[in-house]
Amino acid sequence: MKKTRVIVVEDENSIAESLAKRLGKLGYEATKNFAKGEDIVNEIDSIACDVILMDVMLAGEMDGISAAAEIRKKKDIPIIFLSAFVDDVTFQRAKLTDPAAYLTKPFD
Repeated sequence: MKKTRVIVVEDENSIAESLAKRLGKLGYEATKNFAKGEDIVNEIDSIACDVILMDVMLAGEMDGISAAAEIRKKKDIPIIFLSAFVDDVTFQRAKLTDPAAYLTKPFD
């Protein structure tokens, strides 16, 4: 049976590694991690994945919401935001990208 392939976009390496481990234990395949929004946007055409876990605040010029908007222009991949930010402005911006979910950190 084919495992669901997940890309993790998280600039905190320890969190990215923890997510990859948890995903593996749950039967998913964490295929790659990106720390910058612009990096995943530049590579998304050459990556096969089923879902993206996207942090809102990322290293680099592009935050996760902007990266999600650019990815949506190229591919129809479900994006789940993971964020410690729950303010209404951030949440409303994220909603414009039609995410599959918006989960707040810390999470179980």
